[in-house]
Amino acid sequence: MLKIPDIRYVRNVGIAGHIDHGKTTLTDHILAEGGVISKELAGKARYLDYWLEEQRRGITMKTTVMSFQISVGGSRYLIHLCDTPGHVDFSGKVSRAFRLVDSVLFVVDAVEGIMAQTESYLRLALREVTRPILCINKIDRLITELREDDVQIFARLSSIIKRFNEFIDRYSPNELKNKWKVNAKENTVIFCSALHGWGFTLKQALERGFKFRDLIDIYKNDYREVKRIFPLGSTLAEVIIQKCLNPIDSQKKRIKYLWEGEMEDSLIECSKDGNTIFYVSKAVYERGRIFVTARVFSGEVSVGEYFRLNNGSKRKLRGLFMLKASKIEAINSIPAGHIFGAFIDARPGDTYSKVPIKGRFKQPIYLAYPVLAVAIEPKEFAKYNKLQEIIKRICIEDPNIAVEVSKETGQVLIYGIGELHLELVVKKIHEEVPVFCSKPMVAFRELVVDKVEETVGDVYILIEPCIDPSQEIINIVDNEVEIRGVPINKRMAIETIIRETMKNGPRIGEPVIGAKIHIDAKENVSEEEILKALSIVLTKLSTKIIQPYYKFSISVSTEHIGRVINELSARNAKIETLTRNEISELEGIIAVLRSIGLASRLRDVSQGKASAQLEFVGFKMVSRSEEEEVCKYIASRFRGYLTQSG
Repeated sequence: MLKIPDIRYVRNVGIAGHIDHGKTTLTDHILAEGGVISKELAGKARYLDYWLEEQRRGITMKTTVMSFQISVGGSRYLIHLCDTPGHVDFSGKVSRAFRLVDSVLFVVDAVEGIMAQTESYLRLALREVTRPILCINKIDRLITELREDDVQIFARLSSIIKRFNEFIDRYSPNELKNKWKVNAKENTVIFCSALHGWGFTLKQALERGFKFRDLIDIYKNDYREVKRIFPLGSTLAEVIIQKCLNPIDSQKKRIKYLWEGEMEDSLIECSKDGNTIFYVSKAVYERGRIFVTARVFSGEVSVGEYFRLNNGSKRKLRGLFMLKASKIEAINSIPAGHIFGAFIDARPGDTYSKVPIKGRFKQPIYLAYPVLAVAIEPKEFAKYNKLQEIIKRICIEDPNIAVEVSKETGQVLIYGIGELHLELVVKKIHEEVPVFCSKPMVAFRELVVDKVEETVGDVYILIEPCIDPSQEIINIVDNEVEIRGVPINKRMAIETIIRETMKNGPRIGEPVIGAKIHIDAKENVSEEEILKALSIVLTKLSTKIIQPYYKFSISVSTEHIGRVINELSARNAKIETLTRNEISELEGIIAVLRSIGLASRLRDVSQGKASAQLEFVGFKMVSRSEEEEVCKYIASRFRGYLTQSG
């Protein structure tokens, strides 16, 4: 049974970084230090990757919280450790996880340096006002693969630290920029090899008179000597306790950035004596019940009823648990500052309070937008209702999934962030209801570009653009609807119909965005007259097609860079930066339509020595030369789409 200590002896810590930079391997060592796994297994167990799919692919696909106790300096501390995925397709999970923690350990590969997802996740962490700590991993590769000397190693690591701090300077709240920049002299940088089990801070190295030259010499003989001198687990424990924020110090800095509405003092002070307020980060559907991962920001949570501040409804919390990765431990109550699990009918992003108050936590910021879709249908039509139940359940667990019924075919369309995201969602569905599934399809939009106004009988309608069409990158903006002269009960119904109508644009039948719709009706005008007038105006609406784009970040062994560039050129990708080193890096943008199958194709042409990350960046106007291709694609994308079984 875990003992709940004074809140100053609690640390809520996240682990984040680019895919394959060693987050989960590194996490093993801190778990071994806490006695969760044996030290012999540390770096090999990948303890928090307990899903079979994670073990098969060798990547983290979910956020996992592990609560355990650890001893540092003669005192016992409780750590709530949150491991996060590195792949961009799971970035929504990372966004929600950062709300739970107060500090984040960023793991960076010493050879590859700071990659696209490192920057993106650092930006998210700083927007959530969590303190970053830098952990430079795989330093052994600089010695064994690149054969660098101590001067070269020092220069490379200094460059990583400098770039990391540039992002902190760019994305941190002004009051924290200088305080939160990492500095090896202040022990906010760890130098390590998670694979070989060693790690040290500058302070530890100086105390022993240890230099990079000594590290190189040890690797000429037996690297295990470094592990005996600087065991990674104890170094991580020391830095987490000494440099990561406790919940009291953290919430004083964070809450004003995360909360909207009236703010109680107990929220700022992380007090267990105030009104109970908790935030839900994750929800999982289990045997007819919803199990959530949440954090208490004020008061003390126990079994009972709570108000959902997002809409004022009441929900019953029926069980309370400490989280231990794939296991849980029942507890009676949990005070402010802790992460916990519970059974409650809640959704990710919900705020709950013991008493109703005028305020709630802001929704997390998402890096990605669902711009790819697959169409599915059950192999046995009798299981259609069960399919709908499964999809409803998945939507509860994953807010980054969107579902609709195809206008063309009546089939179910599932929208996701990327190909891997959709592949796993379909796999999960197929395990319960066998389905036919299409290839990934791209979601286009129609952008309002001109003003149209008309008076039809007693109804005046004005539709005008609220997005500048001259922008190179266009971000999604919801349509604005303003209706005057209609009672509020009718107004809401009309607005709902209008929003549904705008999902079918006049040009290619895709959703219309960027419209500001103003309707002014005289007294006693019927709903039918208003909607008839709207349909007349919509026939005169001018839109242009826009298509989604990804920002790509590719790392590749330099010997294969020519093949990678040829593949990108064939897909009309725009390469914006190219850095040639032992591992070359390319960044740029590519139309989502042209990106399908890119990651697997790059692995093929590079003999497995290229990795690609694709992050949604926005929409771009389709040129005249592209428009015919897009129209043909839209017309053909549903033809024979059920040729691929799940």
